[in-house]
Parts: sequence; structure tokens; C-alpha cells
Amino acid sequence: MRALAAAVKIPRTTLQRYLARSVIRQVYSRVKPALKAEHKKKRFKFALQHVSRSLGARLYRFDHMYGVMHVDEKWFNLYTALSKFYITTNEKVTYRSCVNKRYIGKIMFLAAVARPRFDFRLKLAGSLEIKSVAMDKNKYKQLLRDIAFPAIFPSRTIDKCFLMLQKVMECTIKYGGGNGFPLPRVGRAHIKNKEHSMSIICEDFFSL
Repeated sequence: MRALAAAVKIPRTTLQRYLARSVIRQVYSRVKPALKAEHKKKRFKFALQHVSRSLGARLYRFDHMYGVMHVDEKWFNLYTALSKFYITTNEKVTYRSCVNKRYIGKIMFLAAVARPRFDFRLKLAGSLEIKSVAMDKNKYKQLLRDIAFPAIFPSRTIDKCFLMLQKVMECTIKYGGGNGFPLPRVGRAHIKNKEHSMSIICEDFFSL
């Protein structure tokens, strides 16, 4: 705010009042990848592959994406070629040797994200089972704290990510595969599609 006040020659307190009255607003500008015509074509094709219309339905909807899993892997070296240690005057530097840097061992972290679902079939060994218990106030609080809340909150977050992906694909179709659009808000998609929260309507599909 101080830098803006110095640039436009307006007192900082005045700018703060303008900000509170929504005369000015704070925005973030992201640097996006430069897309060629081939890239836009692939993005456009990918978005269209997830749009369909059920038999007898009037509107086109995005796929619910329960059959989609996003997988990402990261590789890290077990140690670096140059490491810094703190030793006493009586200690010696640990001798380390390797043929070359390419022979340093690596470790992989694999992350897979899918939309939350529930399936009672093919349960793994050790899966939780439903049993009748004598419930009281303390057990009910423990159930909410240890089981219910940890399972609910991540599911909502991940489910919102898939709805965000559907909104981004809708904008990709609208912009012909380009990425020159601001990120859409998922909250509006929830409000607009209360009855069908699994997938959103592709409104721009009718203008193709």
C-alpha cells in the first residue's frame, strides 16, 4: 500500500478508504504457460472428451470423474554431492564415495488423487465394520473427533478440486483451448447445481 501511495501521489489512508469502499481492489496476476496452436488443440480436445449428455437429457454435463485418477511422482536424491556438516576439532570429516553423481540413490514419492467415493464391496482385510455399541455423550464426541471430522473435511476439499477442474475445462472450451482466463469460482458452481453436485453443466457447449 505504501508503494502504491508513493506511485500515485495519494495518501495511504485515502487508498485504504478506497479499498474499503471497493473503489479499488487487489488482484493477483499469474504468469501462465505460452501455448501454441497444437497445445490449444490438445487442451480443447481433452475438455470435450469429458462432456456428455445422458439419454433423454437436454443439457450437456461434464463427466463426474469417478473413473479418473491423477498420479504424480517426485524423485529425490538420498544425499547431495556436497553436504555441509558441523564437527568438533577432534572429529574427522566422514569419507563418502560414489562412482559419479548418476549413481547416487534416489527415492520416489508417489501421490494419487481420486474423487471421494464409497463402495461396500471388495473391502480390504482389516477394514472397519459397523457394530452396535452403547453410545453416550463422550463416545459420540470421540466418534466425531477421531473418525467423522477427519474423513469429512479432506473429502470436501478434494471434491471441490474436481469441480474446479470441470470449471477450468469449461473455460478451456470457451477460449478454444487457450488459458487466457481468470480462475473460476467453484462456489458459484455449487449454488447453481445443488441437485447435481457431482458434475456441472457445460453451458458453452451449445455455442460450438
